[in-house]
Amino acid sequence: FAHHHAERCLWASNWPHLGRVPRPDDASLLALLHDWAGSTQAAHRILVDNPQALYGFSDAAAMRAQGADGRTNSD
Repeated sequence: FAHHHAERCLWASNWPHLGRVPRPDDASLLALLHDWAGSTQAAHRILVDNPQALYGFSDAAAMRAQGADGRTNSD
């Protein structure tokens, strides 16, 4: 599903996996997501773009490019 319909997927976990023994390996879970997604672009959509659109998060790259005073970092 993630490979063919990444635009309909979000990533979720129960991190920090309280009460789970042994704790899942987060790196392995992330690698599994990348396997399911089939491409870096699809994984990015699932991890970044879809949550940004759903929850109305602002673009982090634009925020980093802009300083705290509203000017761009190149000003």
